[in-house]
Amino acid sequence: MEEKTANVENENGESSDRDNSFVSISNSNNVNNSIGSRSLNGLIRNENSWEEVTIVVPWGTVQGKWWGSRNKQPILALHGWQDNCGTFDRLCPLMPAELPILCIDLPGRRIVRKFNWKHITLMGHSLGGALSFMYAASFPNDVDKFISIDIAGPTVRNTERLVNNTGMAIDKFLDYEDMALSKVPCYSYQEMVKLVVEAYDGSVDEECVQILLKRGMETAPQLLDRNGYHFVRDVRLKVSSLAMFTADQVLAYAKKIRCKVLNIRAEPGMNFEYPQVAESVGLWAAKYVTKRINDFKPGPNNYFVLGLPTGSTPLGMYRNLIKFHKDGKLSFKYVKTFNMDEYVGLPRDHPESYHYFMWQNFFKHIDIDPQNVFILDGNANDLVAECNEYEQKIKNAGGVELFIGGIGPDGHIAFNEPGSSLVSRTRVKTLAQDTLEANARFFDNDMTKVPKQALTVGVGTVMDSKEVMILITGAHKAFALYKAIEEGINHMWTVSAFQQHQNTLMICDEDATLELRVKTVKYFKCLMDVHMKLIDGM
Repeated sequence: MEEKTANVENENGESSDRDNSFVSISNSNNVNNSIGSRSLNGLIRNENSWEEVTIVVPWGTVQGKWWGSRNKQPILALHGWQDNCGTFDRLCPLMPAELPILCIDLPGRRIVRKFNWKHITLMGHSLGGALSFMYAASFPNDVDKFISIDIAGPTVRNTERLVNNTGMAIDKFLDYEDMALSKVPCYSYQEMVKLVVEAYDGSVDEECVQILLKRGMETAPQLLDRNGYHFVRDVRLKVSSLAMFTADQVLAYAKKIRCKVLNIRAEPGMNFEYPQVAESVGLWAAKYVTKRINDFKPGPNNYFVLGLPTGSTPLGMYRNLIKFHKDGKLSFKYVKTFNMDEYVGLPRDHPESYHYFMWQNFFKHIDIDPQNVFILDGNANDLVAECNEYEQKIKNAGGVELFIGGIGPDGHIAFNEPGSSLVSRTRVKTLAQDTLEANARFFDNDMTKVPKQALTVGVGTVMDSKEVMILITGAHKAFALYKAIEEGINHMWTVSAFQQHQNTLMICDEDATLELRVKTVKYFKCLMDVHMKLIDGM
């Protein structure tokens, strides 16, 4: 094998060869073989187009695989929990041949500092995605792009659960640390494959497991005579609860991220304890809306009036409503819709306008008459008059039969941010700085492009509807749900106003209940059979 020293340039063209502490051991199979390869601009990449690298760091070495050119700053790829850089073995051959990628067996910050890389691109899977999230938040000026695969951010736990588990987790961590080599579990190769396949509960197939085991196992010294193996990962990683965050902490970090973010979710993806729950929120909501419309028996003189939200939370509901429509179970011919809000000054065909969102994600896929679709006009000459007319249109339609909404982590509904009047009507709303910063990611992280105002229905407008259904998913909204149902009505948490509505449904997933008292969760779970009757026949 050939040994050589790397001389890599950073984005500014500066040499980053600080010393001879980066050693490369060439992959003996690294040949430009055209079989199963990707060719672009004369470059060829296939499953063998990588070199094994050893990076010397103060505490020892970091191993990895370098795909592509060694003369250009690479994407830094971080693998998932208890995995290794083999995670990317099937992805890298499919990426552009001129794009270098350094896949390491964790960790990573020391490597970035060693080679003085600037404007880095991070790509992380699972835990690697969470670490990349934290890195992008902690060093926002250093990261240009962040690609997250099958995870949005660090795992969230509620404060009480974190506190209660800390002592037990520390003891378990120390037990693993003191474990003698003779006590480390050993297996045959077939047993190891079976164990990992079962651990991933079907989300990773046997072929992928075999790729991971190329770097994830070694011969067990105590079983040399029986071809026994053990995992090479650090067993202390099993104590994952010591690395959890509260929802507030994760949100605080998220606000610091300034780079471009691409989040890729696999289907079906990793199976967790409640793999279907978030999607079930959208499915249940769609079934409920379908049943309500069909039971209403809408017609030419009897329109069903529906209030609708935007954002990521209702997308599952919209997808299922489209499916029900295409399956012949639902028609929107005699349905009128009123959307909650719209940015001021944003063209209707702008990808971030709510007109664009609703037509692309819902309206163009169903049989609704465009004249029955009502969305606030953020480009009206007289915005106040536009808001007043919107209120009148709702009244002329007979009021909203069912208003569906989502909430933000701070408990706002529509653009009724903390501090909004709980009897407010449709109006022009100047957006808070936190909202502008949170929305900057949709506008190339350029604060100057983020609309400073929006038109929004008021809390009182929604309260006037005959029924309200609020969709809440994700641990980052757990505290808002807690404020909505376990504490009193407070204009700093506008969703709490619906405690006083006579007919409100809050549909949430398991993660969104993390801040609720155990007895509260048990109470509502005991009512599940009653709630399921609301969608009988669906």
